[in-house]
Amino acid sequence: MIRHLARIFSVAASRPRAGRRNYWIGAALGALALASPLVIAAAPAAALGIQFGSVSGDGSGDLTITVTSDYQLTDWTISLSGGTSTYTLDDFTDFHDQDTFAAGQPQTYVLPTADAQSVFGSAGIALPPGNYTATASAATATDGTNTETLASPQTMTGSFGFLAQPTLTLSGPTFNTTQPNQSVTIQGQITGCSTVACPSSWSGTSVTVADVTATGNPQWTGTTTDATGDFSVPGVTGIPGDKYSVSIPATPTRLAAAPATTQDMPQYAQALIMATAANAPYGKQTIKGKLTYQSGLQQVGASAGVKITATAGSHTLTTTTSSGGAFRLTVPPITGTTTWLLSTQNDLSSTPFLAGTQSSVAATQLWPTAITRFTAKVTPNPQQGGALLDVSGCVVITISRPAPPSDPEVEIEWRGSRTAKWQGLGHLSTGREPGCAGLAFSGSGTPEVLSAYYRAVVIPDTTYATSASASTGRVWIHQTRFRPFTATPHVVASGQKVTIKGTLQYHAGKWRGLAHQRVAIIFSHNKKNWLFLQNVRTNRNGAFSLTFRDVYKSGWWSANYQGNKTDVAVSAGISRVRVRGHASTSPAAPTGLRPVSRLTAPGSSATRSGLSWPGLLPADPWLLLMGD
Repeated sequence: MIRHLARIFSVAASRPRAGRRNYWIGAALGALALASPLVIAAAPAAALGIQFGSVSGDGSGDLTITVTSDYQLTDWTISLSGGTSTYTLDDFTDFHDQDTFAAGQPQTYVLPTADAQSVFGSAGIALPPGNYTATASAATATDGTNTETLASPQTMTGSFGFLAQPTLTLSGPTFNTTQPNQSVTIQGQITGCSTVACPSSWSGTSVTVADVTATGNPQWTGTTTDATGDFSVPGVTGIPGDKYSVSIPATPTRLAAAPATTQDMPQYAQALIMATAANAPYGKQTIKGKLTYQSGLQQVGASAGVKITATAGSHTLTTTTSSGGAFRLTVPPITGTTTWLLSTQNDLSSTPFLAGTQSSVAATQLWPTAITRFTAKVTPNPQQGGALLDVSGCVVITISRPAPPSDPEVEIEWRGSRTAKWQGLGHLSTGREPGCAGLAFSGSGTPEVLSAYYRAVVIPDTTYATSASASTGRVWIHQTRFRPFTATPHVVASGQKVTIKGTLQYHAGKWRGLAHQRVAIIFSHNKKNWLFLQNVRTNRNGAFSLTFRDVYKSGWWSANYQGNKTDVAVSAGISRVRVRGHASTSPAAPTGLRPVSRLTAPGSSATRSGLSWPGLLPADPWLLLMGD
């Protein structure tokens, strides 16, 4: 016999079994859920061999009842009471016996979810949401011969909830953060509840997000934004990798939703290491670089504090980036070339998060050098006029480790004062030479000026580092000139007297007469082949003069000074004398004419056109001489 809700219906006549089954399922499918097992007190039923143990439900339609009896049950009556609502369940055949019957042992009977779903939504009794108490009011058991019936009702202590059972669906099982302490919004929807107990609107329902990984489980709360159950919880912050639980608390008309979970999965920006290591002396090398990351179509400098690791064999170096991603590593003393692997790990402290990356760079440390025994000397250059610079020195390695075969070059530099900028003059090769512990060099060339300081500098290559010698003191020699110089008269008859005179001067703050020096008087018919006439000496004022009968053909006369330790060689300008008549084949002068064996080119000048004193010498090629 079926009893309907006491407040709504009177006792009705019995219905067919299928009809009665639908009434219970329509009411129970929404959310029969026992908060705790219900135990029936062992009253007179024990004497009759029938004892109810518990009733429970999982909120989805299953209803489980445990009974202990001497005989197998054939019928029962269970009353569900909640507030003013009462419903009686007496259709025993809707339940499935879960065990083989054993007298005196607990038997479990279940109203399965599958059976409940087959009639879900059919017309029937509608229990209002609430908590209910189950009461056993009658039961019958039989062994085929004997029948036992529960004599009086037994109340099962405890209650089960017939409440809405919501389900949470999140927008995704994970979400992504791109930088530390990033605030994110977790979104989702409330779905799936009993059609009987489900509210008509979820608007305003509180939703809680808890960081279940962090200490103390910090929480954030939001609410649904519309009747369909869409919700949004803003301001959620945590540590990348943390897991979060999203839940809806229970209310008098609703069960708590089973928590949904999501996890913060950090999103890394692709990173790039760019680095260089310029050749540097032994023990003085650094690797410089920059860490960048891809942002759109551009590479952007990383933030400060990202760790950079460099490894090469047993060597490991570490540093961190400065603002903009720049970094520098000091390389330990290692001769030759070493390849360093630069790397970063996934970084969760940078903004944005940077993915780990690798790069390699070759670093070459050069053998350190020093220049010893460097000397520079300026002497007259009789053949070309002006002066000649002679230099020499030795390049040595300053560490005990031998360098591979490689001979560097040396550059000779000069400057006009102690504070002037050094200027290059020419290059010299180096080579092995007795008396030098390293690589010797020597050479000669034309100096740029006649008074200067000099030094030698090793030109770095892939083996040797640069170094510079100490500067010499001032190295100097006087500039000289003939002024004036004449041969007169310019037109003479053969045998007529000609006078050659002039003044030899040197410059020392101003032009002064160069006294007591030997000057050669020379002659040429074609300005190419010169002949020596005789030497004269300058007086204390640097003046000289020679008068003789000109019995030579017409030609050009000049004077030549070969220089000394302090004064450069120089030639006078040329002065033409035309001779009329027949010239003798034998000279009238006491010594006669003879070819010049050593001569400063007549007409040469130690000053460059347009340049003031001290005057730069002609740019003759630098003579490269190996010091073998």
